[in-house]
Amino acid sequence: MQSTTRTTPTGRTPIGPTTRTGRTTRTTATDWSGDDHLAAGAVRGGVVTAAGTALRFAAQLAGTIVLARLLGPAAYGFAAVSVVLAGLAELVRAGGLAALVARAPRLDGASATTLHLLSTAIGVVVAGATALAAPAIASAMGFPGQAHLVVLLALSFVPAAVVCVPAALLVRNLRFGVLAGAELIAIVLGVGSALVAAAFGAGPLSLALQPLVFCVVVAVVVLARSPWKPSRPARLRGLRRDLGFAANVSGVQVLTFVSRNVDRIVVGTTFGPAAAGLYAQASQLLVLPLEQLAAPLQRVAVPVLARVADDRERFVRYYRRLAGVAALVLWPLFVVLAVVADHVVAVLFGPAWAGSVPIFRILAVAGIAQTVGYVTVWVFIATGQGTRQTVWALISRPLVAASCLLAVPFGVTGMATAVAAVSLALVVPGFLVAGRHAGLRLRDLLAPLAAPALVAVAAGATAAVVVASTTAAPPMVGLVAAGSSAVAAACVVVVATTPLRRDCRQILALAVRRRRPAGAPV
Repeated sequence: MQSTTRTTPTGRTPIGPTTRTGRTTRTTATDWSGDDHLAAGAVRGGVVTAAGTALRFAAQLAGTIVLARLLGPAAYGFAAVSVVLAGLAELVRAGGLAALVARAPRLDGASATTLHLLSTAIGVVVAGATALAAPAIASAMGFPGQAHLVVLLALSFVPAAVVCVPAALLVRNLRFGVLAGAELIAIVLGVGSALVAAAFGAGPLSLALQPLVFCVVVAVVVLARSPWKPSRPARLRGLRRDLGFAANVSGVQVLTFVSRNVDRIVVGTTFGPAAAGLYAQASQLLVLPLEQLAAPLQRVAVPVLARVADDRERFVRYYRRLAGVAALVLWPLFVVLAVVADHVVAVLFGPAWAGSVPIFRILAVAGIAQTVGYVTVWVFIATGQGTRQTVWALISRPLVAASCLLAVPFGVTGMATAVAAVSLALVVPGFLVAGRHAGLRLRDLLAPLAAPALVAVAAGATAAVVVASTTAAPPMVGLVAAGSSAVAAACVVVVATTPLRRDCRQILALAVRRRRPAGAPV
């Protein structure tokens, strides 16, 4: 009997050899809710992911605030190192191999085992190389006495690599709840361990503990809850073509990672620990929403877009909705945070951190651009454009890094301005490179962003008016008044805008729709 891929009523593609059992139904409806139950699965996954992300964001933000207050700018400067290495661990956990598992049309258990062993080996090698280079890394980033903390951070690469494939299999089969729960438990324990260490005077050690605990806990929970278990591995030679795709995705991620962290490294080496602390705190206010919201959205978007990649009409429709959701969540947030940045820093971090306000306001522009950049990455991965994505990264990422280096004579704010300007300039070219092969046109980028832009402008303008009218009030009063007014303004615009109102109604309907019986679980 011929072995093929079976698609279940919810759009799932099980792992392992399957047999032909029937045809899938394709709809030509123009409404997202009229598509098959893949839409419902995507929305339910998005709801679960969003709920877990909101709790993660709250825990991470609370931890960042308390740690910054406990440590102060100079000691907190080591965050420039911990954030960079924690980001590298996330690349190991959610890199090219994870993307391959999430989007591969067919993947049996033996192949998954091979990829799992390969990922684990990569994690061990990267951890060992980082530990050996720890003295050089610490010195290069302006912290020559903290090499032992770099070694501690390097250990996180191993559990991140071990959990890479099991977590990607959960994503592939739209089982987002398990992963969201694991990450929430991990972030709470990671933040808690860091706060306890800081309270007992551990200093920068607390910044190294948090990512290590996070990676270990995620690995333990996912491995315990995952229904997939390793089996006899397949020959690596049979996966050569697929590994080429994974290598391209990983290469792009590494280039992007370097370009997005070169500013932190340069600030630490050029302007000292105190400046590194201010820049790290400002960039974390930007990175937290991006990582806690956009990255989990990618977890939903890539497998969904990959399954409709051969149907241009559905692909364009799904892309527009996903791009609109990402912008609607993040753009108003960045705009309002930029407006109330001085109040946020004064209330949450204290007067010692006032120097980070202008830096964050500039980086908020980069956050708006990077939101669209995330969505473009979804298109590259979902449509299998690994080589094209690598070529674009080789062109665009060095431009970001070069702009940062060229702006060093203009100080920290000059570097932030250069990063924001180049990130904004690369948005449309990047979309055109990805969209040409995927059947997307420029209007498919601009159309879904118009309404979120309107919401962001309304929320930001309302916050600015309230801030201007409460200058004599305490910062807490001004922050609460501006934030609540901005939320109210955003809600009014959403209700008054027909496309947004319709989308919210459809998403709610899909989220509560009862799931049809699915095929055999993984």
